[in-house]
Amino acid sequence: MIINLKLLAMVGKHQKLVTRDAYLNIEAPSIIPESVRRWRRGDDRNGAIQKINQTIVAALKYETDNPSIAAYLSAAVRGIENLKETYALCPQTCARLDATLDKIKTYAPLSTHQAFPPLPSDPQTSII
Repeated sequence: MIINLKLLAMVGKHQKLVTRDAYLNIEAPSIIPESVRRWRRGDDRNGAIQKINQTIVAALKYETDNPSIAAYLSAAVRGIENLKETYALCPQTCARLDATLDKIKTYAPLSTHQAFPPLPSDPQTSII
């Protein structure tokens, strides 16, 4: 779950997710057209949104036991917003991603508008 949240945080604008494995991944550039690769793997928007939603729901369940998950959720918001820009021409996809963002903002104990503590892997967390 944390790996998927970290990966969601890394999604840039106009990037798509590979969802066929246990972990999410970002579609890598290739000489084979993206549409052909996604068709061959069976990846689609619906599967990506379902996997994102499952990851967020799981994180919200365990977030009360592990407060650092709130930082990962906050970072994942950026990636989800970037996916919204990727799929800006599809109102249904944007609405579904908005619903996922609303879950984070509603059920996470800290508002995503507040400053979250830095992620444990951030260089800022190491104090010398």
